[in-house]
Amino acid sequence: MPSEGRGMKGYLEDMLVQFDSSGSKGIDAAKQYIQSLARVSASGEGAIGTSTDYGPYTLAKHIFLHEYLKPFFSIGGLSFRRLVYIDMFAGPGINAIDKDGCSYMTPGSPLVAYLHTYRTKRNERIERFDSYYFFETNKSKANALQSRLNRLRTDFKLGEEGHVLPMDSQDQVWGVMEGEINSLKKPKKVATRAERGLLFLLFIDPEGLGLKFDALTKLLKRYVATTDGDGSQHYFTADVIYTAPTHWVKQSGNSEYIRLYCGADSSRDYTDEQLADVMARRIKEEVGGKCFVTSIPVRNSKNALQYHIFCVTKSSGAAKAAESIRGPLRLRSRDIQSALDSLLGSASSLDDHFGFNSS
Repeated sequence: MPSEGRGMKGYLEDMLVQFDSSGSKGIDAAKQYIQSLARVSASGEGAIGTSTDYGPYTLAKHIFLHEYLKPFFSIGGLSFRRLVYIDMFAGPGINAIDKDGCSYMTPGSPLVAYLHTYRTKRNERIERFDSYYFFETNKSKANALQSRLNRLRTDFKLGEEGHVLPMDSQDQVWGVMEGEINSLKKPKKVATRAERGLLFLLFIDPEGLGLKFDALTKLLKRYVATTDGDGSQHYFTADVIYTAPTHWVKQSGNSEYIRLYCGADSSRDYTDEQLADVMARRIKEEVGGKCFVTSIPVRNSKNALQYHIFCVTKSSGAAKAAESIRGPLRLRSRDIQSALDSLLGSASSLDDHFGFNSS
C-alpha cells in the first residue's frame, strides 16, 4: 500500500498503471490508453461518453476502492471459493472531473474494479473477481460502459465478462445476488471459512441523496453475515463500500432527510461528524452481530466535508485495512491539484451532444 507521504498523486499513479495495455507499466502509456478508452462510445463513433457533473474529490472514492481491493483479495481470496463484484450505480465508466473550468478524464469505479488483478509478491497466487455486475439505469451510459468493458476484455485478454444491467439496482440487486448464491452448490457442512462459497463486494455510490437508510440496512442485514452460525447457514457474506449522504442531507435543509437517509433523529441538530457517527452506530444496531463499520470523511481544501465513505464488513481485517487508508486520503488543495495535473489533458463536455445525459 502506498505510504501516506506519497499523497493523492502517488495513489492515482498506482491506479493508472493498471491501464497500460502495452505491459510497460508506464504512466504516460496508461494516460494515453485512458484517453483512447474515453473515446470508445456505444456507437463506436469516437464520442467521449463522460459526465462532467463531478468535483475533484470524486477521485477519492475511486482511489479508496482501488486500495481496498488489495486487502479484499488478500483476505477473501483465501477464505471464499468465489468473489463477486457489484456496482449499484455504475455510470459510463469514464468520468470527467471538473476543476476551475477544466475537465480531466479519469476511470470510474467499474473500470477500476474490472481491471484490478491481485498478485502476491512472488506471483504465487493471482486473483480476480469471478463475476462482475454493473447496474446503470441510463441506457446510453450503460451501452458506453459495456463498449469500454468489452475493449478492456479484448486488450487485456481477460476471461471474465463484465455484465452491464440497464435497470434499477435497488429493485434487481436481490435477484442477481441470490442467483449467484443459488448457482453455487451449498455445502452440507461448513467446517472452515475456506470452505464457504461467496464473498460479494458492493460499491454503492448513488447520485443525489442516496439510498434510504431502511433500504441500505435491509441489504446489509440480508448479506453481511452477522454470526458464524453452524452447518451451511452463512456460507456467503458481503463487504459494502457506500458513499454516505451525510453532507448532502444537511445541505438540503430538509430535516426529515436526516431520518430517511441517515437513520438519525430528525429533531436534533447535528454537526457533519456527529451525523456520520450516528449513522455508523445505527448501522451496527440494525445489522447486529459481528459488524464492523468504518467511516472515512473526505474534505476539500477548505476543510469542508464533501461526503463520508462507509465500509461495512464482517471481517476485522478488512475493517482495519479500510481504516489504514484514512490517513492518505486526507486531501489538500495542492495534493488534489497534483493528482489532477498527472491526468491526461482536458476532456470536453460532449455528453449532451451525444445523448449521454438522456434517459
